[in-house]
Amino acid sequence: MLVAGAIIYPGFKTTEVELNDGGVWVVSKSKNAVGRLNYPSRVLDGAVTPASTTFDILQNAGMCLSMMRRVRR
Repeated sequence: MLVAGAIIYPGFKTTEVELNDGGVWVVSKSKNAVGRLNYPSRVLDGAVTPASTTFDILQNAGMCLSMMRRVRR
């Protein structure tokens, strides 16, 4: 009976999750720079200087996008 139940039982549904490495992109407007902070080790492990002083950062999982903002006058 126990063997039959183990064969027939469909099991639990699982979810595939994407774990990131704990890194986050940070902005320094005063230095006109964007850096990648590896938060678990508290180290900046990458940096970029955008071509414009009016920029913003969008981050989704492992992708980071630097966008120039339009200045309205």
